[in-house]
Amino acid sequence: MKRWGLLLLFVALLWDAATFTEGVREGLSLCIDLLIPSLWIFLVLSGLLVNAFVDWTPPKWCDRLCQKLFRLPGGILPIFLMGCCGGYPIGAKLTAEFGKSAALSDESKTNLLALSVCASPSFLIAGFSIPVFHHPLPGVFLWLSSVFACIVTALLFADQSTRIKLPKRTKTPGSSPNLSVIMRQSLLQMGMICGYVLIFSGTGALLGQLPLASTLRASLMMVLELTAGSQECIHFSWPFSYLSMAAAASFGGICIQGQLFSILGKEAPEWKHWLIRRLVHAGISVACSALWIPFLQQTAACFQSGTIIAVSDKAAIITPILLWMAMLTALLLAGQRSHSPLE
Repeated sequence: MKRWGLLLLFVALLWDAATFTEGVREGLSLCIDLLIPSLWIFLVLSGLLVNAFVDWTPPKWCDRLCQKLFRLPGGILPIFLMGCCGGYPIGAKLTAEFGKSAALSDESKTNLLALSVCASPSFLIAGFSIPVFHHPLPGVFLWLSSVFACIVTALLFADQSTRIKLPKRTKTPGSSPNLSVIMRQSLLQMGMICGYVLIFSGTGALLGQLPLASTLRASLMMVLELTAGSQECIHFSWPFSYLSMAAAASFGGICIQGQLFSILGKEAPEWKHWLIRRLVHAGISVACSALWIPFLQQTAACFQSGTIIAVSDKAAIITPILLWMAMLTALLLAGQRSHSPLE
């Protein structure tokens, strides 16, 4: 199936190379204007903060709560916070690293991934809500709904057969990578993510040449590549534009799924198990997002009239970063440091 898909893409590229190139150019603009500013800093910070939490022992209340709700150790809390605030690749990256050091079953690893993979607030606000709805509030509500869906999905699929407590981990001499190593790894991951976006943006441009209704083409674009597809919400009327983005941001699109599985590598879950969780996550997120519609009357008016609310894109990106750092700092201070001897 993969071979036939690549063959069709190659034929389409030869048939209309100019359109594909234009799509790649637009994808490159999205990477420079949105993805790199909103995601790369989270990749670097997550690498640094992982070292800070290597010998972090969660408070007893945290460990008991995570055990009771998710059948997972309390050490997952930083991963949950980083993933929900940093974006899709952050959750996958941290889950893969945690899975290598923790004695978790495949089912528990998949549930941890479902708990920690979420669209970042900086993308939903600065990359979608402000350009499309001319108002930041829908992006805030979409993010809150997606985080809630992460928690509920992990609760529904918690592995009831296991109750694992992660043993204390200790630092070993020379085990912590320095800043240059972390930045190099983050650049490689950022390059891989942008590569996916460029390929799928070019493919989406070819899709746009097909004689399809605008709403159908917009739906296919959102399923294919979320970053470019999110701009297609203008073809939907209110509130379907808002709810369609809730579904698309929760699922992530085919491009995002490819990024996640590339980052996870050997820690990747079975595709069918992961797909079920993402569909459940999308359904919960859409239902939760619908509850916010009565509070978005001003947004609806702005969307229908084209009125632009003056909001700084930089503020929309920097604010969640500061919030993210504040939450993790409080979490680090609340935990208890492990003083066991080096092994």
